[in-house]
Amino acid sequence: MIRDTSAQDQTLSVAGTPAPWKRWLWPGLAALVVLLAIGFAARAWLGASRSFDSARVRIAEVKRGDLVRDIAADGRVIAANSPVLYAISAGTVNLKVVAGDVVKKGQELAVIDSPELRSKLAQEQATLAGLEAEASRATLDATLARAKARKETDQAAIERQAADRDLQRYQRGFDGGAVPQIDLAKANDTLKKADIQLANAQTDARLQSQGADLDARNKHLLAERQKAVVAEVQRQVDALTLRAPFDGQVGQVQATQHTNVIANAPILGVVDLSRFEIEIKVPESFARDLAIGIPA
Repeated sequence: MIRDTSAQDQTLSVAGTPAPWKRWLWPGLAALVVLLAIGFAARAWLGASRSFDSARVRIAEVKRGDLVRDIAADGRVIAANSPVLYAISAGTVNLKVVAGDVVKKGQELAVIDSPELRSKLAQEQATLAGLEAEASRATLDATLARAKARKETDQAAIERQAADRDLQRYQRGFDGGAVPQIDLAKANDTLKKADIQLANAQTDARLQSQGADLDARNKHLLAERQKAVVAEVQRQVDALTLRAPFDGQVGQVQATQHTNVIANAPILGVVDLSRFEIEIKVPESFARDLAIGIPA
């Protein structure tokens, strides 16, 4: 009889087959942990800023200012204020300076002799003297008119007082039977006549005073008008003397000594050496960057 291996076998208890999700539990947990680690690392990397060496970093305060650009261009410096003086009237010019002289403000540069303008000034001054005399005469006439009117008013007032006293005397005589009624009526008429004369004298005095004052005022206004004319002609005569408007230097002299010049003719120029301008030719490419008021 051949023996089998049954005597060598040992019966074991066989466990049940595990569920499929239990087989993937630990691998899934491991994968989740790995993904979370990668997410935290990526988040820290995205939120971090670039780092530099502190020795290479310069820190300064930010301030608001102008942006400066350099423009290379050819140009020249010229005087900003160099007016030309003109003759206000025709005449003979007498130059007091020559080109290149240094002058001070108010210094005489040239004198123009204009007989026509000086004669006009003398005529206007004579007219002004006549009008001022007439104005003074009108003022005196107004004073005399007021005095005469006041005299007539006082005379009328005195006559009225006399008529009033006569009326009172006749009234007492009439009351006593010594004066007839007709004399009393005449005295009453005389008083009324005196009242009318006094009222007329007062009205005449007021009107004469107003008329005299108006006439004097008109004369004074004419004198004031003529005074303005004389002041204007005097200004023109004073302008015949050309003076330096500021401290500077005489530029080009355009008139010849002791020659006749016409009105508004250029005489000479004065240059202000304290103020200058820059005259440059800027390339067209920089034209849009320039504006009025940019310092140079």
